[in-house]
Amino acid sequence: MLVGMDISELRPEMGVDTLFKVVSKGETRETRKGRRLAEALVGDATGTVILNLWEENINKVKVGKTYRLRSGYVGLFQGYMRLTVGREGTLEKAEEAIGDVNMEKNLSDKVHSFRQRRRGRFGRW
Repeated sequence: MLVGMDISELRPEMGVDTLFKVVSKGETRETRKGRRLAEALVGDATGTVILNLWEENINKVKVGKTYRLRSGYVGLFQGYMRLTVGREGTLEKAEEAIGDVNMEKNLSDKVHSFRQRRRGRFGRW
């Protein structure tokens, strides 16, 4: 089981179990592959990060409410950190409440160097 962590402790390519408050939520858009995606700014007293919301999770979250992410994942999109529910993760409304969110430290503002993963059977990029 993953240990709950503060937003400021998140690092790229790590599994995560965390509690956060939704600060804002962007418009839903459709990707080139026809999937629906929205981004939400989420955080706690230690900082904020962008959460990718896919398909059914888009309507699950409301601004100002607190949620728990279990077995989520921190990935990179074009070098910027994104928190995601992923295939193994679950997103549920939390009983606990989070008060003020630290808006000064947005982990998704920093560019991280990243190594693109090989895809496909023959290791193509």
